[in-house]
Amino acid sequence: MERITWEDPEDPVDDGVIEEIENKLGIRFPLDFITIAKQYHGANPDPSIFNYGDERYRGYFDRLLSFNPKEYESVQRLSLDFAEDEDTPANMVPFGMDAAGNLLCFDYRTSKSQPSVVYWLHEKNKLAFISESFTRLLGRLY
Repeated sequence: MERITWEDPEDPVDDGVIEEIENKLGIRFPLDFITIAKQYHGANPDPSIFNYGDERYRGYFDRLLSFNPKEYESVQRLSLDFAEDEDTPANMVPFGMDAAGNLLCFDYRTSKSQPSVVYWLHEKNKLAFISESFTRLLGRLY
């Protein structure tokens, strides 16, 4: 993870804000994500490209979502919108996005403690597997 530069982060967020979101959503974020998000929420990772779909397709991790509830593209708002929308898959928690509005999400369908990372392609309402964990996603960025 040291090879990633996080550009333009918001002010660091404290544990209480993250715990409040976790309680509201009924989930626990992975510790590797919390470590990064506390310092770099709202930031742009560099490098930011990843492959998915048997490595045939290219995706972009343009921004780590903010934990600031006043932000339109915050973890809080997008997660609650996602949960309330009948057209989106259940047990998904967005944490990042690309410039086209596609979301990088934690997929809690198979594990409540170790969610995988998926790419939600909003125009197709389709999920694509990216990696087994947040750390693995960061390791795949180029």
